[in-house]
Amino acid sequence: MPGSQEEREEISIQRTGARRHNFFTSGNKIPADARLIEAHHLAVNEAALTGESAAAQKNADILDQGIPLPDRDNMVYMGCPIESGLGKAV
Repeated sequence: MPGSQEEREEISIQRTGARRHNFFTSGNKIPADARLIEAHHLAVNEAALTGESAAAQKNADILDQGIPLPDRDNMVYMGCPIESGLGKAV
């Protein structure tokens, strides 16, 4: 079905390198590591990276330099599923 969630996710994954912004919502997987520029009640399952069973709450805040990777709440990582909310990243 044109415009279906499945089709949008497939296009997003295929064009990640050519697109300036990635949009995602609940049920999507992150197509590439990216920095959030918008986040609305965004929760990401990072269990494969961190071992934590609880979803990580994400935001688009600008962080200080030197923050360790696991503490960068404004970053999303390839392959992690979105549990709730929506976001926009570069």
